[in-house]
Amino acid sequence: MIVDLIATLGMPVLIVARSGLGTLNHSLLTVSELKRRAIPIVGLVLNQHAPASGIAESTNRETLGRLLPDLPIYGPFPHLLSITATTLQTAANAVFANFQLA
Repeated sequence: MIVDLIATLGMPVLIVARSGLGTLNHSLLTVSELKRRAIPIVGLVLNQHAPASGIAESTNRETLGRLLPDLPIYGPFPHLLSITATTLQTAANAVFANFQLA
């Protein structure tokens, strides 16, 4: 599994999770397993794979921030209708403005 490769290489992890329904459970389970394996986590990025459509997209970042207070939460990385170097760079600059690799 990829988690075994990450552990073997001793690499820190930046978790990417969808911003919608189900991400709280998915994110908490992922963080729990990484911590169980003593794999360092540098943060969690919420990703909008589609235009925001519900309450989960508008509340998950705040909720994850409360549930994982020691973990930087980034995003959401916006759904892009046009993917170009410019749109990607603009979105990444906005989302990761305060990113620091410890």
